[in-house]
Amino acid sequence: MEKFFNTAGPLNPAKHYALDPLKRWDLSAEAAQVACHDVTQAMENLLGTLALEAQDQLDDPWVEQNWQNMLQRYKSLNAFTAVLRGWCLHNPKPLVLLLDEKDSCAYHRSIVIRKIACVF
Repeated sequence: MEKFFNTAGPLNPAKHYALDPLKRWDLSAEAAQVACHDVTQAMENLLGTLALEAQDQLDDPWVEQNWQNMLQRYKSLNAFTAVLRGWCLHNPKPLVLLLDEKDSCAYHRSIVIRKIACVF
């Protein structure tokens, strides 16, 4: 039986994909909030934080090696999409991105989160 994400009831790791709450890492939108009126700086902060976490938590240097080139090539909002797309293509395992606290983002910061939701 193929595994799937269960969002409607008890979790059975034999049947459902599961994220160990003790092994996940937190990438908060707060990295972008410090530059609330500068989307390019906010994206640079977010991608830099993502790169550090990917390296530290997953021992995966791909994001660190590629995010700055993608930011320069695709510019702010499209860079995040390009980095996530490239990382997914590079990685043999599925990439699961859980976005928390979208409701606490101001309108101009939540544009980034809406962009991710539209693409992925």
